[in-house]
Amino acid sequence: MRDEKFMKTEEKVTNPNLIWPVIWVTIFVSFVLLDLYFKVFRIDDEIFKILSIGDHSFKIAVLENGNSLIVKYLKYLGIILNLVYVLKRSPKDLFLVIAITFTLIADTIFALNPTSAWAVLVFCFAQYFHSLRFAKNKKLSVVRAVFTILVLIFGFASSLSNIYAFAYVYTFLIVGNIHLSYRNLDRVCREKTYSKKYQRLCAYAFAGFILFFFCDVNIALTFYSNSGILPASFGPYINFIAWLFYYPSQILLINSSLKDQA
Repeated sequence: MRDEKFMKTEEKVTNPNLIWPVIWVTIFVSFVLLDLYFKVFRIDDEIFKILSIGDHSFKIAVLENGNSLIVKYLKYLGIILNLVYVLKRSPKDLFLVIAITFTLIADTIFALNPTSAWAVLVFCFAQYFHSLRFAKNKKLSVVRAVFTILVLIFGFASSLSNIYAFAYVYTFLIVGNIHLSYRNLDRVCREKTYSKKYQRLCAYAFAGFILFFFCDVNIALTFYSNSGILPASFGPYINFIAWLFYYPSQILLINSSLKDQA
């Protein structure tokens, strides 16, 4: 039965605090401009620092191939704040909270190792919990879960590289989420009984997954660049393009909760 709080009634719309849009725009513009600067004007510069912990020393790349540690921290801060926002604004949307938590974990792994297969696996869990937000057919959700588990088992048991098995599952899940979010948006727009706010939230989700997909295409190309399949010089620029899609996609998704806002 359709939830009446989303019907066309006298609905009080609570706008998000202005501080959050300011934070999102500031972070996005800052890392885009800084990343562009390092990749255009400092692409050949290399800066390393030695971090000593007890008897162990670690070489940290502060700037290498146009990739700046400052920019990496700024991007990572943006992802952390996304989880803070969801916990504050949509704590009742459990699947969204779990999905964004897995997203943060995956980005943490990627920050440490840009070619990690485990990061792709964690992103699979993020996409699966996103799918539970929109799946109306519970049996379909079970089928998706079983299929995912079987492919993951195959990936671990076969000689196929784990990252390719995980990437196959991930592609299946994100394409499914694009389909689910589109069907949901199409349904609420055709039935004419849902509020404009509800339609807007559904549109945010669909647009978010589309941008997420375009980001992932660039991430795949970055992986091929880091693996030597594509020229290594392509990597920094492809990664730059990926974040032009990725960060906006996350902002749209964290604002797409269909649950009661706190």
